[in-house]
Amino acid sequence: MPVPPSHLDPDSATRWRRARARAVDHLLAAVAGCRRVDELVVRGSVLLKAWYGAAAREPGDLDFVVTTKGWGPEDGRTDRMFAEIARRAEESSGTDVSGVRVVATRALDETLRAYDRAPGRRFGLPWRAEGLPGGTVYLDFVFDERLPSAPELVEIPHSDGTGTHLLIGATPEQSLAWKLLWLVEDDHPRPQDLHDAVLLAEHVALPVSLLRTTFMAFDPSHGGHPFTVDSLALDRVKPFASNHDHPGSTDGELPARLIRALAPTFAAGAGAGASGYVRAARRLSPWIEKCRALRGDSRALLAVITADSWHLDSALVVYREVIGPGTCDLAEAARVVTGHWDARPAQVGHEGWHPHVVAEAFGRLG
Repeated sequence: MPVPPSHLDPDSATRWRRARARAVDHLLAAVAGCRRVDELVVRGSVLLKAWYGAAAREPGDLDFVVTTKGWGPEDGRTDRMFAEIARRAEESSGTDVSGVRVVATRALDETLRAYDRAPGRRFGLPWRAEGLPGGTVYLDFVFDERLPSAPELVEIPHSDGTGTHLLIGATPEQSLAWKLLWLVEDDHPRPQDLHDAVLLAEHVALPVSLLRTTFMAFDPSHGGHPFTVDSLALDRVKPFASNHDHPGSTDGELPARLIRALAPTFAAGAGAGASGYVRAARRLSPWIEKCRALRGDSRALLAVITADSWHLDSALVVYREVIGPGTCDLAEAARVVTGHWDARPAQVGHEGWHPHVVAEAFGRLG
C-alpha cells in the first residue's frame, strides 16, 4: 500500500497521495492505449478501488495477467510492451495541469521474484511532482497463469473523477477466489489480502464451483478435501503495520467478518444431506470435466490420476465419473485404480493397497 514519506506534514502527505494517484492514472492510460491491451487482464487493488470507492484501500502495485499462451517474461514482446507503456505514460503526464510527471528514462525492470505462483516480471516507473518527494509505481505482469473464469470489461475511474480507463479485468467473484487462495497458500499471508477478501465477500456471492476451480488450478490436491473455515488458517495473517493506510475496521474484526460473509459458500461446499460420494463428485467437478476427454483411453486417464497427489477417495470418484457410473461400480474403480498406482510406493506395497485403506475410502464415500 502506498504510504507517504514519514517526514511529511499532514497537508503535504495528502498532496503526495493525490500526486501518486495521478501517476497511477497515467500508467493506466498508457496500458489502456497500448497495442497489447487486449492480451492483459488487470486484477488486484485497483479494481477494488473502482468497485467500492472509499471503502477500498488505495491501490499499491498494478497487477496484470498476460493471457497469451507461449508469451513469457523474457520474450521480446515483453520488452517492447514495457517500452510502449513507459512512453505513453510519460506523454500522458506531459499535459497534466497538476504538474505530476512520469519519467520514462528512469524506468526500472526486474524479475518478479516474490511471485511464486507463475513466472513474472516487474516494471517500475518513477514519478515526480513539484514541492513533493517523488515515488515509483510498479506494474507486475505474470505469465502462464490460467484464468479460472472469464474476465470482463471494467471502467476504472480517474482519480479526479473526470473520466474512466477501459480495461479487461477479473470479476469480483474471481478476485475473491484468488484472495482466499493467497491467504491459504502464501507462506506469509498479507493483511491487505485479508482486508480485500472481507470487502469482496461482503459484496458478492462466491459460487463454490469457482472456488474449487481456482484452488484446483493452483494445486489439484485441493480436490481431495472439502473447503472449510479451518482451511483459511486466518490466524497466520499478521496485523497491519502501525503506519498502514487502509480504511475500515480493525484487524481483529476482519477474520470474523470474512467467516460470516462466506457462510453461504461454506454451506454449499459442505453439501449438507448429500452422501460422501456426491459431495466428493461436486468438489471434484472441475477435474472430472477436464478428464472426460480421456474416457476412451483408460491408460491415459489413470496416468493423470496417479500423477497427482490425490487421496484414494478422489481418484476413485474421478475415474468412476469419467468412465461412467452406470458401467463401473466403486469396487471395480478401486480394483483398476489401485492396480495402476505403482508410482506411489509410500502407500502401495508389492501386493497393492492394503484392504483396510480401500475399506476406509469406501466408508468416507458412503
